[in-house]
Formats: sequence, structure tokens, C-alpha cells
Amino acid sequence: TIGEIAFSIGGVPYLAAEDGTWSIDEGIFATLYVEGDDTLSDREELTVTWTPSDMDSNHTETTFGPESSIEYAWDEPGIHMILAYVTDNDGVASSTVQGFVRVNNIAPIMNGLPTQQALFEDEILILDASAIDFADQDKLKFCWDLLSYVDSDEDGDMTNDCDVEDANLVMTWSTPGLRIITANVWDDNDAHDSKTVQVTIVNRPPIAKIS
Repeated sequence: TIGEIAFSIGGVPYLAAEDGTWSIDEGIFATLYVEGDDTLSDREELTVTWTPSDMDSNHTETTFGPESSIEYAWDEPGIHMILAYVTDNDGVASSTVQGFVRVNNIAPIMNGLPTQQALFEDEILILDASAIDFADQDKLKFCWDLLSYVDSDEDGDMTNDCDVEDANLVMTWSTPGLRIITANVWDDNDAHDSKTVQVTIVNRPPIAKIS
């Protein structure tokens, strides 16, 4: 036989919410615990098999002995079903117990950029965007919106167009005036953050040459 699954984070046990789910942020490790039972002579030879997520049913983890605990972190937001069952030394399996965990997506946080920049005409502007996302750091998409008065993707947001897709921006302007540019970042679930920079382009005065 097998008992119910217990769920803890950092050694602190958590009860399921009213909807029967535990809750955790993506990328955070939880400890899953369950205990199997058998006759006294067979208890120590039990094998516990875990499937930490029904979204990845090919991934299983196995422990030996009546008490079983594993640590696991989920990278995909949504509700994941956890499965566990115990097998004795004769290959007889118990019923399967289930648990449900709600994994919350955490939006990226854009690091700081200068709020204002002043340049002469044709002077090069270099900006490097970066963001923090513990679970999705290698899946982030960066884009620069260079035309604050144009909504290219027609989504109602004038600052989230993808005029330049890169974390780094190298740009010049040949005419004076104010340019409002926005660095955008998205994770793989379209959670988003942005920073806006006001760039003032100053007319470069003519230089007299004596010949």
C-alpha cells in the first residue's frame, strides 16, 4: 500500500488549497514525500516510482525503501499532476496516488537603463538590455521599439513593437529631435517587462575650415 503525497518547500510543509492543489513558482524546488507499507519482512525492499509531472510522463524517479522523498522543480507554468506508486520485491504494484501542483509563471524583470541620453547627429548610441528571470533566463526574447508614435503590430501598445530583435542596440540618427525608444523583454510564456529611454539628438554645429 501507499500513503498520500506530502509537499514541502525549504523544509516547510504545505497543505493543498481548497481546489486540491499546492502552489509554487516556476524553477523553485519542492520536496515530495510518500511512504509505502508492506509486511515487515518486505518493507525495506519496496521501490517507489515517481512521475513528477504528467506533462513529462517519460521522466520518472525511483527510490528504494518504504520512505521516499525527491526534490523537483517545474519549469512550465500550469497545473501538473504528480503520480507515485510502490512496488514490492515480487513486482506487485500498489495503487497510484496523485497530487496536483499549480506552477506560477514569474515575469522577467528588466535591469536598469539610462532614462535620458543626449547625442549629436550621427553620433553612435550603444545600449545593452538585460533582464533577470530565474527559470527562463536562456529563453528570453529582447526587442527594441524605435518608433513610439507607430503601433506596427496593431495591438494597442505603441511601445512594444519589435523594430530591432536583440538585447543590444547600436543606433544613430541624422536629424535633431527627441526619440523615445523602449527595450522590451518577454519570457517563453509572453510575460513582459520594459524600460524606456528618451534620446535627444542635438544639431551638430558646422565647423569652419580655412583654406
